[in-house]
Formats: sequence, structure tokens, C-alpha cells
Amino acid sequence: MDIAIITNIRSPYRKLQIEEFTKIPNININVYYTNRDIIDRKWNVEAIQGVNEKILNGYKIFKKFGYINYGLINIVKNNDIIAIGGYEQPTYVLLSRLVHISKALILAIFKICFFLITLKIFYLICRISCLLCRIIVLLASLNIKGGNPTCTSFNKF
Repeated sequence: MDIAIITNIRSPYRKLQIEEFTKIPNININVYYTNRDIIDRKWNVEAIQGVNEKILNGYKIFKKFGYINYGLINIVKNNDIIAIGGYEQPTYVLLSRLVHISKALILAIFKICFFLITLKIFYLICRISCLLCRIIVLLASLNIKGGNPTCTSFNKF
């Protein structure tokens, strides 16, 4: 199975994430970059191991998030899954339309998937900390004579 990941630049956090994906058997990952250079970043990120990387040619039509790149139809034709690294660039919007028209591919918004995973982890951490607070209150109530502490103050968190 061929997976295309289209993102703006090679970044340290995406490098680690994509290298984890390479551990999945029977997949071939192709990473396409929309931006030719890294603006305002002082990163020196090595090539991602186990993937094919390609910088897409194109035109910058808006100042900050404005690349429209060539070769998008071939990306859609040659890959089974398309993972888009955001939603702010014209290339991402055009790719999502091409995937929709082809009706043969799965489209994943990479940042949103990562955000949802992060949000679930954050929610779990909040739930665990709330549980720990309740346990602390319970243990404290067992040690206090005549006292009956409650969890109402912890419910705000």
C-alpha cells in the first residue's frame, strides 16, 4: 500500500512521527514537501529514514501560505492513501478536491489526526489527575476526625 504525506517542510516532530509509521509492514511512504525552503526556522533536520521524499515544484501565490504545486494528479494516481499536512495552502485544498473526485482514496488531514490524538491524551491526563485528586480527598477524609471533605472543589478542574 502506498501512502502519500503532503506537508510544507521537513520538521523534527513530523520526522519522528513518520519514521514510526515506517515500522508498519507492507506500506510504502512517499513524503512530498510544498515549500522549497524553511522560512524563520533554525532547524537542521536529517532525511527521514525509510521513506521517499520529494520537494514539489510550484508557485508561491500568497505571501505566507500560498504555494500551489505541480504533480498533484500523479500523487493521487500513484498512492492509495493521501495524508495532507494541513488546510492552509492552496495545494492542500486542491489535493482534497482531487481525492474527492477520484473517489478511490482515503484522505486524512495529518494535523487534525495528530491534534485529535493529542487531545485524547490530554483528556486522559485530566481524567487521571481528577481521579488522583478524589483519591487524595478520600484518604484525607479517613485521617480527619469528624471531618467530611468533599470533591466539590476538584470538580472545577
